[in-house]
Amino acid sequence: MNRLRLPRFPRTRFGAVSAVLKALLLLFDLFPAPVKPLRWLTARPRRRRTTESSPAGLVVSDCWLPGAPWRGRRPAIVIAMGVRTAPHDRPVIGRFATSLARLGFVVCWPRLAALDRGRPGIEPPESFVRAVEAMRRDSAVDPALVSLLGFSVGGSTALLAAADHRIADRVRAVIFFGGYYDVFDFLVAAAAGVPSADGTRWRPSAGALEHLLAVIAALHAPGLLRMFPSRNEAEARAMLAAAPAREREILAALNPATGIERLRAPVLILHDRRDHMVHYSESLKLARALGPDRVAALAIVDLFEHVQPRSALSLASLHDLVRLGGFVVRAIAYLEGSGSMRSGSR
Repeated sequence: MNRLRLPRFPRTRFGAVSAVLKALLLLFDLFPAPVKPLRWLTARPRRRRTTESSPAGLVVSDCWLPGAPWRGRRPAIVIAMGVRTAPHDRPVIGRFATSLARLGFVVCWPRLAALDRGRPGIEPPESFVRAVEAMRRDSAVDPALVSLLGFSVGGSTALLAAADHRIADRVRAVIFFGGYYDVFDFLVAAAAGVPSADGTRWRPSAGALEHLLAVIAALHAPGLLRMFPSRNEAEARAMLAAAPAREREILAALNPATGIERLRAPVLILHDRRDHMVHYSESLKLARALGPDRVAALAIVDLFEHVQPRSALSLASLHDLVRLGGFVVRAIAYLEGSGSMRSGSR
């Protein structure tokens, strides 16, 4: 069956038209919609799997490559999940990667084989550093257009990877979706909650908290586990300060806040306002720390269940959909090389 070719315009104002079209196709594909035109207009991507050894263990990588009619070297996106992926989330990642590949991106999802088998823990930044280096060597990829896209904890790990001296000047951009900026503040908020302007208190959902505690247990950090639950922020911070130095050093190695000055790539920040895992204030703190010159876009919306699109939207979601659309247009344009880095709207 013949497929229509999505327009790929030069890096002029026509590039913006292409980015708008691709953003609309992507949003229709990800959110509930009666039609999925991206699937009609493009061929199914090719998929390959590779394995390689690393200091932390065997790494498994799934890659999706654009099918016909895409030719030449393409922009690439390395997906960072950061922790083990639940079985029911794997198809979601696969569909998302397939959608991006249909738009012309090479997409790679690396993760430790141990996490892939369900072991709790945190993916080391090394997995993503190596993946960026591998993408830059790939004959299907434009080495100047390799970016990182991190979900949840993976967004934080992607920042750590992008700040690594081996790739800091070689990463096109980082998309930070629903992660934490300061791991210590994140744990305090998870343990004690966050007061809201309306007098309520944000707390992580029971499922999110259970997942977080499993990760902490896998780090062999019983002192940190004693933070949960805490009656207030002061108590949580006191428990954190009383944790053994070794455990706090583990956290420091997982903290983007301590090395943000080494980050060279511009960052596009996305967070859900009602995120049940990580409070959106973490994204606001990241934006403040980076400053307007390094934040390519920032959108706080109410459209996701943590980092997954909601299964049902209403007319009240229209404003946030427009805001998300602007964010996606900016992201696509910059990641594929047709847009410049300018600070985006909130």
